[in-house]
Amino acid sequence: MAQMKCWLLRFKRFFEPNEAIKFPEITYSFYPVYAKLYDIPYQTVPLKDDFSIDVEGMCESIGGVIFPNPNAPTGIALNLNEVESIIKRNPNQVIIIDEAYVDFGADTAVPLTKKYPNVLITRTLSKSHALAGIRLGYAIGSSELIEGLERIKNSFNSYTINRITLAGAEAAMKDDIYYDQTLNQIIETREWTKQELEHLEFEVIPSQTNFLFVKPTKITAKELYETLKQQEIYIRFFENLEDYLRISIGSEDDMKTFVNEVTNIINSIKV
Repeated sequence: MAQMKCWLLRFKRFFEPNEAIKFPEITYSFYPVYAKLYDIPYQTVPLKDDFSIDVEGMCESIGGVIFPNPNAPTGIALNLNEVESIIKRNPNQVIIIDEAYVDFGADTAVPLTKKYPNVLITRTLSKSHALAGIRLGYAIGSSELIEGLERIKNSFNSYTINRITLAGAEAAMKDDIYYDQTLNQIIETREWTKQELEHLEFEVIPSQTNFLFVKPTKITAKELYETLKQQEIYIRFFENLEDYLRISIGSEDDMKTFVNEVTNIINSIKV
């Protein structure tokens, strides 16, 4: 189903207007937007000092829980024991886990859907399959949860998925050899970039996604962002996280160009 409509559908179907849900304080910006759209109260749970999701804080929710694993924009993933702890301590609420970036190194919680009928896993072909243009995602969960989505989906997504989209998605998901090669290359390039930035004295948060969350120490994040933009190198700067930047991992050549430009900028400060 189309991804944005799919998310609207999940908020509408599984969360109630009079019961507060929980999600991380630093995560996707559309969570509070959709909650407000449907008058769903919510509690944001601050991240821990290392930017990981606070497992304890996500427990005992009144209305349900939703979180990405790995989280964005930090790139940090919970392990399965931590995910299961959240599930166990919210036994009567729907737990939605967004696994958009899980293929870049994290453990999937899909096996837990067989053990816990209140768990819904959402996936997308936009990230690891590089098919953002077709806007296709899917959900994995108990028959009861999937039936709940089916009941009201046509009210939100009245346009069926076309044949070209389905054919492209099917071909991408069957091509395991190419898929594994590209994933391994992205992970390898990510780790190389991480090491290079650490040599430049950046603080780099361990990532299990196709991006890095970093803090420069010899230049402000905003200044580096603006300087790179002048060179037509685009990274993400967040006003509410002004010390940090999110850097997407491109090709090996792209990242070498990026690192070289950052090195030049840092060296120019020393002079």
